[in-house]
This record gives sequence, structure tokens and C-alpha cells, in this order.
Amino acid sequence: MFGDFAPQLVHFTDDVLFGEVWERPDLSPLDRALITVTSLVTSGSTEQLSHHLCRAKDNSVTEADSKPTRAR
Repeated sequence: MFGDFAPQLVHFTDDVLFGEVWERPDLSPLDRALITVTSLVTSGSTEQLSHHLCRAKDNSVTEADSKPTRAR
């Protein structure tokens, strides 16, 4: 969508954010997806939520992962 008038923005988003940054081995894809979705929900940034929920499912996030755990 942005590629026609802002190809560098597409490069930054696709190659840098979802490539280099997202693929860093410090966190598993599952943990990274959970953190991203949680951050979007708690910050009220719901316009990106549907995209990241799909990516979370692709990264094996399940409904059970979304349920809070209780401290004992």
C-alpha cells in the first residue's frame, strides 16, 4: 500500500522491523507474539491488533496462552 509513494517505509517495516528485529533469537516467536498483542491491547492500539493476532496464531499462540494465571 505504501510502496508506491514510500518504498523506504516498506523496506523499514518489512526488512528491518519484521525481518531483523522480529527474528532476533532473544525471544521465541511465541513469546514475542504474546508481548506484541499484550502491548497493543493495553495501549489501546487496536488498529493493528487483527494483523498481530493472525501473526500470533501463526506463531502457535493458543487460547490457553491468553488466559491469565493466578499467583498462589
